[in-house]
Amino acid sequence: MADSMDETTTSTTTALAEVAGASSYTPDAMRAVIASLREEAATRASLERTIVADFENGCEATKQEADRLIQETIDRYDDKIASTKREFEELQQRIEKQYRDSEVSVGRQRDAKAAEITRQAEQKKEQLKEDEHFAESTEAESFKERRRDPGKLFARDSQHLETYTQDFAKLREKCLKILAERKIDGAESAPPAAAEQETPCPPAARSSPM
Repeated sequence: MADSMDETTTSTTTALAEVAGASSYTPDAMRAVIASLREEAATRASLERTIVADFENGCEATKQEADRLIQETIDRYDDKIASTKREFEELQQRIEKQYRDSEVSVGRQRDAKAAEITRQAEQKKEQLKEDEHFAESTEAESFKERRRDPGKLFARDSQHLETYTQDFAKLREKCLKILAERKIDGAESAPPAAAEQETPCPPAARSSPM
């Protein structure tokens, strides 16, 4: 392209030099100059079209390359996003499964613990019932024994009463002695000691055991 333009410029310069060197105007020289100018204008127009076409082709190629790179980047990151999303969904499903499994395990442990507590409570309840029944049976048996041998009970109570009576008699004698020493009237008018009174035997002591 540059060579053709240089050739056209050279021919035009030569034609103009011939016209300038001519001693007079000739139509052939002018026709040569005009032809040369037309040829140069055509070359210039061709070059302008070529430059514009090259520029447009370069812009289009650059745009296509940029679009290709952008699409590759979009596709690459779309793949990464999809892969990350799949990993997240798998992780979420695994966590949900672990939670369900742990919930089932905790529920089983809770039910087993509740059953164990219930069983222990029932055992304790039965034991309390047995203890209560045993206490009632022991009390009833003791009551029956006391009813069967009232004579022993009366003898024991009589012994206690006799001890209390003797203590009271000793205290009475001591008091009377103190009154006599101080010559206080009425010392001899005190009632007889309780030990001197005969204690009747209750009918239950004479009755036969049941």
